[in-house]
Amino acid sequence: MKIRGYGLLTLDKKLDDLLLANVSEIRVRGKVICSERVKERFGLK
Repeated sequence: MKIRGYGLLTLDKKLDDLLLANVSEIRVRGKVICSERVKERFGLK
């Protein structure tokens, strides 16, 4: 699965394991609020 979008993306820390197992890419033009673990894996700022 790939997540792409514009605006604000908020990912709850409780979803980290699910995201890391099932998502191959996250691209958002805007702000992303998530854990450091997810930021590192997907190269988010």
